[in-house]
Amino acid sequence: MLISIKPGSQELYRSEYAKQTFYKNGKLSDLKSQNSFSLNLHQEEKLQMTFTSKDSTDDTLSSLTFSPVQFELDEKKNTFEITNKKFLKVQWNKFKEKNRSGKNNTFLFLYEKLYFKMQSGMEYDLLSNGSHLSFFVNIYNKDLEIGTVIDGMSWVHTPLGLPLKIEYAVELITEVELALRGTVSLDEETLTKLIADKQFQQKAKPYHYTKNFSITSDIKSIYDVRTGYLKFSKFSLKILSAEEEINEQIDSSVSFL
Repeated sequence: MLISIKPGSQELYRSEYAKQTFYKNGKLSDLKSQNSFSLNLHQEEKLQMTFTSKDSTDDTLSSLTFSPVQFELDEKKNTFEITNKKFLKVQWNKFKEKNRSGKNNTFLFLYEKLYFKMQSGMEYDLLSNGSHLSFFVNIYNKDLEIGTVIDGMSWVHTPLGLPLKIEYAVELITEVELALRGTVSLDEETLTKLIADKQFQQKAKPYHYTKNFSITSDIKSIYDVRTGYLKFSKFSLKILSAEEEINEQIDSSVSFL
């Protein structure tokens, strides 16, 4: 079966997201949020996704929500790149000036460097700390049948700095729905490249070399065959190591409003 995007379509979503990350008994992240957003899909030469926030609730004061964010698929790299960073920089500048103080100048400097000076820094941060991961797979204009395996996205997961990838397998196809089951695993090829990089070596942790951790995941996604849009997805990810003292848990879901 071939899945295509219905021209001119748009869908509204509600999402829930929770994430805790610990390393060496220190808490690296503790996130919990609910939000609604719209998605526009477009495909000519490249697959494009535009997410526009409608509302957001989280437990971070003076939080920044970039919106709209436009992603475009680079099929050779199997990554999604943000194409409207100049527009997002305007939003960042307003947030920075509003929240600047002597206490958080270092924080603002580090995030500005991450978002606008480091290659894929904004992409990796947004994808690692939000509920949109399940959208980033190209199911369109492929000959799909039960058992077909589709390469999902590759990214460097923060704050642990681990290169990960997703693979999906088609579980069910009907006239109205497509069901996929996804699995997250370590991207061994990218990790080899990272640990050979001198800049990465300066911030690499022992677990990057020992690979002494487990990755457990479960992703279920259901698409509307008639429009090509994701209807529902549930995403869970655990990264654990008693020896390396890593403990991360992510639980996320998105569905039509």
